[in-house]
Amino acid sequence: SRITYHMMNPDGLERMNNDITEGLNWLIDQAIEGTHPPKKKKKKKKGEEGPEECVEAPEEGKTYLRLTKEDIEDITLCGNTAMHHILLNLDPEHMGLAPFPPVIHHSLNIKARDLGIKINPSAYIFVLPNEAGFVGADNVGVLISEEPYNKEEMQLIIDIGTNGELVLGNSDKLISSSCATGPALEGAQLQFGMRAAPGAIERIEIDAETHEVNYKVIGRDAWRKYSEPKEMQAKGICGSGILDVLAELYRTGIVEKSGRFNKKGQKSNRFRKNPDTKLPEFVLAWAEESSISKDIVITQKDVRQIQLAKGALYAGCKLMMRRMGLEKVDKVKIAGAFGTHV
Repeated sequence: SRITYHMMNPDGLERMNNDITEGLNWLIDQAIEGTHPPKKKKKKKKGEEGPEECVEAPEEGKTYLRLTKEDIEDITLCGNTAMHHILLNLDPEHMGLAPFPPVIHHSLNIKARDLGIKINPSAYIFVLPNEAGFVGADNVGVLISEEPYNKEEMQLIIDIGTNGELVLGNSDKLISSSCATGPALEGAQLQFGMRAAPGAIERIEIDAETHEVNYKVIGRDAWRKYSEPKEMQAKGICGSGILDVLAELYRTGIVEKSGRFNKKGQKSNRFRKNPDTKLPEFVLAWAEESSISKDIVITQKDVRQIQLAKGALYAGCKLMMRRMGLEKVDKVKIAGAFGTHV
């Protein structure tokens, strides 16, 4: 974890702080670029020499704001408690010890330049407050966005990440909690897991009769095509993709209700035993159709990791419902980067 990395490395906090700042500045650059027309290479005249030039190629009927970074005058930021502390250069070490106290709870208004964020020099960054422990500022963002405190219906909101944050209640009462989901649902801890980035398998279909596989990767609209260039092909599985994979494996009988691979009735050479671990696995993409020149598989261990993550969220939800004396809720909402892809 990031907290462990900080505790094990004297310069760990500084390095992670720099990474976050650079990442935010990159995202800002991308957002600014999106307010300008796309560019294309200018065609050279016959016999013309010199470096290639790029010219704007605006889309017909589209208006462009043409913003600069100096046009950004305010930013609101939120994140889990650990990321909140690292961004602000606050020592998160005590977050690794019960009762997991954050250094600060309250909101902050800070000059962007003091955090190394490259926007208007006089701009402020408003950082949302933490609630308690690992229920961080991102949970406050969920509350502001969804306003469960203004609604009569009983809502359960689940922010899925390495640390799952839960909100349950309505206008009468709200309670929050967190649970150690682990990073499996974000693609980590899986043999071929990755973030939801180009090349990640996000959708899958398995033929119930033949167990042949068809899939779609992030970055292209069409489903699998062997003729596409290597960089357009599969290179891993993202979190939302793994849910699709598990659903299809269960629907087609490849995986049993318990999560075990069903060794009987396998209809394809995609099902096999790993020569090293001796555990069963299922091939989603063969090496020749992947951009990493390896078979992309889902393993028995991968299935167990997802079950552990689901179990943590389920336990958190059930404990909160018990605390509120509820047998059911009126609505469930899934939040977070993962939730947007489910």
